[in-house]
Amino acid sequence: MEKGKIILSILGIAFLVAIVFGSTYAIFTFSKAGTKENKITTGTVSMTYTEGTAGITLTDMVPMDDDTGKARRGANTNFEFTVSATITGTTTINYDIYAEKTTGSTLDEKFVKVYLTDGAYEYGTEKAMSGYTSTIPVYSELSTMPGNTSQRKLYSGTLTNSNTSQHFRLRLWLLSTYTDNTTAKTFGIKVGVKATQKAS
Repeated sequence: MEKGKIILSILGIAFLVAIVFGSTYAIFTFSKAGTKENKITTGTVSMTYTEGTAGITLTDMVPMDDDTGKARRGANTNFEFTVSATITGTTTINYDIYAEKTTGSTLDEKFVKVYLTDGAYEYGTEKAMSGYTSTIPVYSELSTMPGNTSQRKLYSGTLTNSNTSQHFRLRLWLLSTYTDNTTAKTFGIKVGVKATQKAS
């Protein structure tokens, strides 16, 4: 009986050491689904995710070619947002921007084109972000986020003390070859960001 108590005590101590080590090893992880403004602070890093507009919902959209879709501007055609951080020292923040379909979306995602640009540029002079330069993907072609297959990765980036923010402009439009005009369909997304702090 005494031997059993000693073994349980040793296992209990090992478990506590594992918990303490595990919690001190995890530096920082932040995950946020789109709302208006959210901020989390840990030590020397603070991360802010701000949506410039409410998001994008395609309703009764007509099919269009990529040149027309890329040039769209105005209400409910663009979604502008900024990912930024306050960083001191040599810390870096790696982040992923993702999209998730809203409840009630009835349009098949293989018919929705997705285009992400650097929002720091004026309309007409924008630069496409990595992954959107040679071809413009449809929503179903975007890779899924690890651990959540309902979220699609839009972009991965890094923030440092010399590059503390990135402004984006996102557009969606209906694929030019879409032909089902029998019923009205909608497609909406919300945008979120997941970030991990790395001490350098």
